[in-house]
Amino acid sequence: MLEVSHPVGLTGGQLTRRAFLRRGTALAGMAALLAACSTPSSSPAAPPTAAPAPTRPVATVAPTAPAAAATVAPTAQTLPATAVVGGNVPVAGGSATQVRFAGVALPSYIPFTGGARADLPSTGPNVSDAYISYPADPAKVNSETPGRGGEVTTHVGAYYPPSTPLDQNRAWQEVNRQLNLTVRMSPISLTDLFTKTATMIAGDNLPDLLSFSQGWNASPNLPQFVEAKCADLTQYLSGDAIKAYPNLAAIPTAAWKHTAYKGHIYAVPIHRPAVYTVLYFNSTVYEAEIGSGVVPKNADDFKRILQQLNRPQEGRFAYTAQVAPNALPWDLTNISRIFGAPNMWGMESPGKLIQMRETEPFKAAVGFARDLYSAGLYHPDTATFNSPIQLENAFLGTRALFAPHNMAFYNSLWRRGIAATPKFVPRVLPPFSADGTSKPVFFLGTRMITTTAMKKAPDDRVQELLRMLNWLAAPFGSEEDRLLSFGVPDVDYTLDTKGNPVPTDRGPADASYVPWRYMSQRPYVIYDPDLPDYARVLQADEKTYAPLGIEDATFGLYSATKASKGVQLNLAFYDGLSDIVQSRRPMSDYDSLVKEWLSNGGEQIRKEYLEALSAA
Repeated sequence: MLEVSHPVGLTGGQLTRRAFLRRGTALAGMAALLAACSTPSSSPAAPPTAAPAPTRPVATVAPTAPAAAATVAPTAQTLPATAVVGGNVPVAGGSATQVRFAGVALPSYIPFTGGARADLPSTGPNVSDAYISYPADPAKVNSETPGRGGEVTTHVGAYYPPSTPLDQNRAWQEVNRQLNLTVRMSPISLTDLFTKTATMIAGDNLPDLLSFSQGWNASPNLPQFVEAKCADLTQYLSGDAIKAYPNLAAIPTAAWKHTAYKGHIYAVPIHRPAVYTVLYFNSTVYEAEIGSGVVPKNADDFKRILQQLNRPQEGRFAYTAQVAPNALPWDLTNISRIFGAPNMWGMESPGKLIQMRETEPFKAAVGFARDLYSAGLYHPDTATFNSPIQLENAFLGTRALFAPHNMAFYNSLWRRGIAATPKFVPRVLPPFSADGTSKPVFFLGTRMITTTAMKKAPDDRVQELLRMLNWLAAPFGSEEDRLLSFGVPDVDYTLDTKGNPVPTDRGPADASYVPWRYMSQRPYVIYDPDLPDYARVLQADEKTYAPLGIEDATFGLYSATKASKGVQLNLAFYDGLSDIVQSRRPMSDYDSLVKEWLSNGGEQIRKEYLEALSAA
């Protein structure tokens, strides 16, 4: 099932700078509203007014030099040597897979064992179960009816086109019947989501369930608002208490880090795979002109391959990317991991936290992107590609042969690629390192797309809503999951000869467009039977990249400065990066960009993350 998660402010497939700045204004207004909702004890401390200590500039590195050891400012704050990066500390007793984070025991991880066995079971951490066909004779796994006949209101974004309204939607009605609740949803356009969230909070008129995206740093003072106005779920979900909700207990531990704050659990996460942002290539052209199974030996060899594939006189270019607000431009996410940079924030040594932009490998990646641009290897419109849609169109039209995207779009790119003219099959570029000898690295994702909190309510109401979320998280291959994903048989889908649900014309609007999966959902699995060998190919990619994965050391943590100023800081820094890549500014300006980011808030963000790590 295709999952679309375009940025807020997307209009007609584009996020303009004006729309992005409007979003920033909405965020600022929301900050004040959230602050008003915070209790005094939970308000973040004001940042110090003293200027940060000076830092030495990042040394110049040749664009294709081997990945060097990270360089950090000598003023970096320190933690005790015993601190654990990311807060994964095993807890004695209870479940063997229980961990402690942000001052609380996260829910025990208890994989569901009663559902259908995967055709291709996971082989290790961060590798997803995969299914070649839908399990036959799905069993009902929820023995308990969650609700008591009342109504549930929601606040959730519209990630899909409008669904069939409840009064005309047999699938939605059937879910409500089995829940014994009347769940009402009016999904909010992503362009209006922040504004309507602020309005909702200002009016103090909260629905029962609230969906938040991107973790605690998505909005200023978000965790303080949740602490003040939302139900504390710790006693119901922490540690082995989660056993009362077995479907929720099957959600991997990493996703729960986005729900913990100051010793409490405030939400339920919606899980997504760890192997997420990758670099796709047109395998049909690549195999014909470069060779089957050929992997770049190093950064220089990668540039050589791009040059060989680049044919501007035919309107075909080697590479494209997004240059969108508040996102690394020119595919510096994938390029920087080739050079061995940290995954946003890393530990240079015990107790020393470093941001990727302070390191030699990241600077080398910027120099390499600048080199590619100077050689004319990027599609000439790349600087205007500020949404995934424009990038997809260039890639699918064989106007660019390499393009970054996330794994959730693999099925869409594949399906559209084999239907395109000329026809092609997209594949994920295997890993390699810039110097050809270092072990490659991969940036693991956040393992979540949204979290669901609930407004404060009496104990019996909180437990009723948790039972509902547990029901919605029924495992893949269950009767409930098939209803939620595909709807009512013979109305919304039929079965093919292998038992796979095939949607009718009305099926998507009845089932998959209703955003159940953004309130609660089972752990992510790989499944798309109409594409040849889809499950095997995707899982093989995960098996390749998962062992190379490195974490963001601030994964799941909150920084008040990051939440309030992160967008503006990144906008200035990424604009400067884009100017350097396009040779509008000299490479020597890179050091000053880093210094400006540090002095305008980067050092304060580091300090707050280190404090959060210490508390975790």
